[in-house]
Amino acid sequence: MASIGQRKVRGMKEKIAELFDSTGLDQILIFSRSAEQPYFQYFTSLPLNQFEGSALVLSKDRKPLVITNTLWKGLLEKNKEFNVAAAENRKAFIEILQKALPEKKVWANYHDFSTAGLSRLKRRLKGKNLANISRVLEKLRETKTKEEIRKIARAAKITEKALKIVPQLVKKGITERALAKRLEIEMLESDADTTAFPVIVASGSGGATPHYSPREKKICKGFLLVDCGARFENYCADLSRTFFVGRASEKEKGLYELVSDAKLAAEKKAVIGGRASETMKAVESSLAGQGFKMVHSLGHGIGLQDHDFPESINRKSNWHFRPGICFTLEPAVYGKFGGIRIEDDYLMERKRLKPFSRAPKELFEI
Repeated sequence: MASIGQRKVRGMKEKIAELFDSTGLDQILIFSRSAEQPYFQYFTSLPLNQFEGSALVLSKDRKPLVITNTLWKGLLEKNKEFNVAAAENRKAFIEILQKALPEKKVWANYHDFSTAGLSRLKRRLKGKNLANISRVLEKLRETKTKEEIRKIARAAKITEKALKIVPQLVKKGITERALAKRLEIEMLESDADTTAFPVIVASGSGGATPHYSPREKKICKGFLLVDCGARFENYCADLSRTFFVGRASEKEKGLYELVSDAKLAAEKKAVIGGRASETMKAVESSLAGQGFKMVHSLGHGIGLQDHDFPESINRKSNWHFRPGICFTLEPAVYGKFGGIRIEDDYLMERKRLKPFSRAPKELFEI
């Protein structure tokens, strides 16, 4: 993996050009605040959870400028994709920022600023008229560049590789938490930066809770639901697999087949121009005949965040599938038997739906 100073911002030049072409703006200010608002990393490809308090100035006819503190300068100054300015204190930071923003009107991503924080920012940028560009940036992130798609695909492969060895890892007496830790290690050893979210391992009745937290509980006979995702070069995967510990009855196999068929129904509905809500309806119709309904969304975008843009696929989703969108499909049923969730990651190409991962069509017994 390239060092921080050598990382390339492949594909982001076209996104920056798209941003300026669609808005007609000349300058945009991007703050680095948290992993929940990763726009600084989006345009720089710098690691998440670092460079907090830094800023990025995007200008239509100039190279991007990263403004940071002196601690980060040495790591960044070798990067040829943007200029770097280091400030020794807050006053110097504001002075550099003022000079880098010649226009009176400044569009910035301050969506997550508190009222007090926004007031301080306006005082420090005296004479500037601030406007929020967060919604525009969200729309921009819906479609992915080739480089983003490569990273998501790699994250999915790392995750799928770890999930394939679950049957080997489930030994007598192993706990949910121990299995979760082992899967995390497997992903890290396969070149993941980290996990996209805490690994979910839910045995038996625990699977009935969609966002279950693994416990020091021995994995028991019955359904075993595993949900995890690797993060590779900032980009996420999100896969769910359901296994059966012991020998499954015909009824239990039928429940798994029901969910598998529901995912196939969703895949058929996920076509260019199709409305996301119609995909959700197809799955609900598939499950309703057996008395089940979806208790959460059918899926969501994936990218810099495990729940990225476009947003959830649910009954009210008005967005349409179009080329470049990366997303998950995760039909599920829950009950006294626990939970069965099957989740794969996809790319909507120009002519077809391309899966990044493929869940087994039949229930795998351990």
